[in-house]
Amino acid sequence: MELPKLVVYGAGDNGREFAYRYKHEGLNRECEFVGFVDDHSGEGFLGYPVLGNSKDLPRLREGGVENIIVFLLEKPQTRLKICIELEKMGFKFPSSKSPYNNTGVNIGKGVYIHPTATFLGIGGQDIGDFSVIGPYVTVEGGVKTGKGVILSPYVCVHKGVSIGDGSVFYSRAICFPRVKVGKNCIVAPHGIVRKYLRDNGKIKSPR
Repeated sequence: MELPKLVVYGAGDNGREFAYRYKHEGLNRECEFVGFVDDHSGEGFLGYPVLGNSKDLPRLREGGVENIIVFLLEKPQTRLKICIELEKMGFKFPSSKSPYNNTGVNIGKGVYIHPTATFLGIGGQDIGDFSVIGPYVTVEGGVKTGKGVILSPYVCVHKGVSIGDGSVFYSRAICFPRVKVGKNCIVAPHGIVRKYLRDNGKIKSPR
């Protein structure tokens, strides 16, 4: 039986890691990964070509590509808008996760969870659509994220935290227990969220 086709939007480090895991670890083998879409690079990886740029996505969809994984982690708010537009275009968003790190976790569509991420407790975490949980991230019980949230490497989110749509925690940032983080917030590397952070709030790196 022919598998549904899958492309990855973004041929940078994250996209290449996905290609490696697909080829060598069996990630997302319910789809046939056929290549990348990228606006800056024309170079493929491990035999998977760059099939075009973002302007070619309608053509690829009409040509039978059903599924897409979107990285583009440098601009989380823009990335979330792109995901929503691609969904309107008819693309589907499979989630990529390790079977070892998501027991009892409610995972939305288009979520990417790095295999080294850790979910503590007995579950109860809700990870919203199009979110990314990066390498060595720790997420304690009861954490709930909105859509398009990005947790970068080594971030630690303590129990009972809620994070709004489009917010990003950069590397080694920490969020204290039971804190509410609003939408489109930015927490800089090593930043610490100790109390309520309103929509569009920012936490700077400590000096």
